[in-house]
Amino acid sequence: MHLPDSLITTAICPVTLAAGIGTIAYAVRKSLKNKEQMKKADFISVTALIFALQMLNYPIGSGVSGHFVGAFLAVGALGLNFGLLSMAAVLAVQATIFGDGGILAFGANFICMGIVPGLIAHFSINYIKNLSLKEIRFPLFGLGAYVSVLAASFVCGLIISPFADSAVLTSKTMILVHSKIAVGEAILTAFLLWRIIEGKNRIKEAAIYTILAAFVSPFASSFPDGLEYSVEHILKIKTGFESIISGIIPDYSFPLLNSPYFSTLAAALAGILAITALSMVFSRKKI
Repeated sequence: MHLPDSLITTAICPVTLAAGIGTIAYAVRKSLKNKEQMKKADFISVTALIFALQMLNYPIGSGVSGHFVGAFLAVGALGLNFGLLSMAAVLAVQATIFGDGGILAFGANFICMGIVPGLIAHFSINYIKNLSLKEIRFPLFGLGAYVSVLAASFVCGLIISPFADSAVLTSKTMILVHSKIAVGEAILTAFLLWRIIEGKNRIKEAAIYTILAAFVSPFASSFPDGLEYSVEHILKIKTGFESIISGIIPDYSFPLLNSPYFSTLAAALAGILAITALSMVFSRKKI
């Protein structure tokens, strides 16, 4: 669901960018004010896992693929403020190093993949916990993750609607396409929150899943993702999926390696290292 710079109008870009940066500043401020505690290892492991899982595009039929979003997982495992900062770190690395999601589109991407699903995660998790349904809370978390992707796709449709004939049709198209993608989000979120929250060795498990995802990433589907398919094949919007910068490692392919498998694997590992470095800026044992 990464929006490129070419799908953000000059009128929308500064507004969404300001909203994204403002939310990041607010999350940092709230963490400082409330003196929230967060183990650095927890933050790094969850953030790196989300990055690695987002590389695993999976086919959903009809020549379309989807990928993990992760905001529900981030908020469920880290809380709202650190969850939003986790998603910001992932999107920042993707945009600058890999050219995935434009620099100018960072605010819009953070709204669609961080703020909207993150807020839904925050309120739905608190509501589910208040119901005292401990036995089925993880399936309910999965359902919440499903809804969060639909809400994010709706907002994404509104943001790109200036390029289309109808805002309603654009959002409806995005929801229909992402309703299939959201199934994978629901299953992964329910499973990972169960393992991370209930697991005694959650950091070790998260690290194992991250490395596994990195080694499997070269086999990810090459089909266009839900946003790209909706824009080009259904809505017939002709803007080109290009960003201002192509990134140091464009298209998640390490330029110095000839092997497609090892080129993608190297890119995934480089991304995990970059995420780890950036996460250390966002997280401290006590802030």
